[in-house]
Amino acid sequence: MREKHMKQLGFHIWCVAGVSRAWRRFDQEGSYVLVTDIGGFDLPEPNGPYQAVQLTAQDEFVEARSPIWRASQLVRWLRRRERLVDGNHTKPVVND
Repeated sequence: MREKHMKQLGFHIWCVAGVSRAWRRFDQEGSYVLVTDIGGFDLPEPNGPYQAVQLTAQDEFVEARSPIWRASQLVRWLRRRERLVDGNHTKPVVND
């Protein structure tokens, strides 16, 4: 998925120097989703595959979705996740 599309979905690039890079999106309650390549340590190629992990505000594991082979599958997973939880708590916080 292209950078502009990830930003439209509320993601920004998050980096731990020398360790990893990921797309990260915060939710209102502080939990967040990371999207990486299948290895989990770098940004995915624009056409995938992708790995998505949801973590709490305290960095505790909630859910993982891997592998995601197409951008449309990633978007579908994100939308499904938003519908399953109260809409007020899953709205992404846009970080520009």
